[in-house]
Amino acid sequence: MRQNAPARSRLPFLAMNRTLPLALLTLALASPANGQLPFLTAPSGTLRIELGGNFYPTDEEFADGTRRSLGTPIQAADALGAGVTGRLADILGRPAGPMSLGSIAANVSHQRSEGIIGLAVGVTSRLTVSARIPIVSTRTESMLEFDSEGSNYGVNPSVLGNSTSEQWLSQFGVALATLRERRDAGEYNDDPTRLALANQILTTAPQWHSAVTDLLVGDQRAIVLPLASSADGTDLLNQATAYRDQLSQELGVSAPGGAPALPTTPMTQAAFESLREEPGGLGWGPIEEQPITGLGDVELRATWALFSRVNPERNSWLGAWVSGGATLPTGTPPRADRLRDIGSGDGQLDITASGVVETGRGRFGFRAEAEYRAQQPGERT
Repeated sequence: MRQNAPARSRLPFLAMNRTLPLALLTLALASPANGQLPFLTAPSGTLRIELGGNFYPTDEEFADGTRRSLGTPIQAADALGAGVTGRLADILGRPAGPMSLGSIAANVSHQRSEGIIGLAVGVTSRLTVSARIPIVSTRTESMLEFDSEGSNYGVNPSVLGNSTSEQWLSQFGVALATLRERRDAGEYNDDPTRLALANQILTTAPQWHSAVTDLLVGDQRAIVLPLASSADGTDLLNQATAYRDQLSQELGVSAPGGAPALPTTPMTQAAFESLREEPGGLGWGPIEEQPITGLGDVELRATWALFSRVNPERNSWLGAWVSGGATLPTGTPPRADRLRDIGSGDGQLDITASGVVETGRGRFGFRAEAEYRAQQPGERT
């Protein structure tokens, strides 16, 4: 999924001599200029310091070409079991049944505040180089409610600390190793039926054991599994029981009793809450009570004054500028282990080019700006 960062729009606006919109504070070691729009260049040999800020509260985003609520990607509870049915089909040797986990009501909001320090140095009467340094404070707030109505899946017991499956699969692996040793030692050579069964089990069971281990207790274990009473759960447990009985009853190999653990009840609100911050569960780290503050993406720019004309008799002016620069990936991208986290930056380099035309007469001025921004490739988990 590609998610676009919130856009900043620079629109034409009117400015009056007495007051600047948005209370932009400018400290300049330069002489006053005609008109009171924010300065684009600084006089040669001077330093201009600008202080400003922005506040962006939102509960929506523009992602994958669609405007949607920030909670939309979370509301599909079945996404918690992505890929499980395909893995089950490989284990069962048939298509797995449809999965339903219920639904999640998710209310998520972002708050992003920026304090901006702008520095500009007049290199010549036409050329100014500048930097825009944002100090960013971010906060994400969420409220999630889980509804298990219609659910036929539950929480994988091993995610909640139940070691039954891990112990059973470990013992089953030992039993397979013992069977291989006995078969290779020729213990079943005098009984073709038992030898054929041993060969059959050693052909199919190791792959089954590996797949079930990955699904139930491995590093890529599933967060949710079919209920033990469901058709898929029953078939999986029957496979385990069949292998166990063949090993112990027909081949004389000590096999683990019982079976791997599957959930017996659908996921509940309490279980969902316990999964939120579990490293082995959803891994959505806690949401900090205090905002996170850090450096944002620093912007560097060089501006060249094409021309600037002032007509004192008519009290009017006209000017044009071009500029180019880059936005550096100095901010912190959203963290993967926090639910719908918002970072102080987007973690990618942007190249920008823009042109500005300004005109005014008397107490009013008008400025139009066009900007092209090329976002460079970047990766984010």
